[in-house]
Amino acid sequence: MARKMTNNKRTKTALKRLIIALERDLKSLETKQQNLIRVNEKSLRLYFKLTTAMEDYTAQIMNATREMQEMQMSFNLQYLALQNAIQHENRQFSMISNIMKTKHDTVKNSIENIR
Repeated sequence: MARKMTNNKRTKTALKRLIIALERDLKSLETKQQNLIRVNEKSLRLYFKLTTAMEDYTAQIMNATREMQEMQMSFNLQYLALQNAIQHENRQFSMISNIMKTKHDTVKNSIENIR
């Protein structure tokens, strides 16, 4: 019976040590969980900052793209106006050139008829 008591004491002592170790492990796990929660919250804050920055950047890119398209349309209209002006000048030059050639030919024929 004394031996049983000694075994019971050893078992109780071993269980107490095991309980102390488990409590220490539980405390460690709780600390790690709290750290993980803090890291997760920080990650979420950073994610929201990043999302906001990306939305701002996307809006800036969209505005820049729209402005570039408007500028390109303006340049296209200016180029079209320049083409029209050059065509108009070309038609005028051709018309004056034809008139002068006709006058020259008329004068030349007149001179040849006189001879």
